[in-house]
This record gives sequence, C-alpha cells and structure tokens, in this order.
Amino acid sequence: MFSDEDKALIKNLYLIKGFGPQKLMNEFPGKNWKRRGLDELLKKLRKTGTTERRKGSGRPKSARTEANVSAVQELL
Repeated sequence: MFSDEDKALIKNLYLIKGFGPQKLMNEFPGKNWKRRGLDELLKKLRKTGTTERRKGSGRPKSARTEANVSAVQELL
C-alpha cells in the first residue's frame, strides 16, 4: 500500500524523469516497494492520468438497504 505522499512522489518521478518500477525501487530501497505494486500504480497512472481511486469504485451503497437490514434482523 502506498501513502498519498508516495503516490505523489512516484507520479512526479514517472512523469518528469521517466522513472520505471526498477529505477524507483533502486532510488528508494528503504521504502520496500514491491515491483508488482509499482507496475499496477503506473498502469493506473497511464490509463487514467491520476493515482487516485475512481469515484464510485467500491461497494455499492445499495447493499445496506432497509429491506436488507430488516431481513438480517429477522434472521437474528
């Protein structure tokens, strides 16, 4: 998992200096970044132009509807 500061640093070094995953791992050995994590983050950056989550990604809010809550209450 990357912190917001790490994501900003990775994004800037990739865009400005063209650093790839291996170069990033060599420059910051103390961060213990994994190659696969950097690959995924850079893939997201190339595809969307940002390292932030997409709005609406994740569990839908409809999962906790009144009908579902009352159904669970009945089961308990």
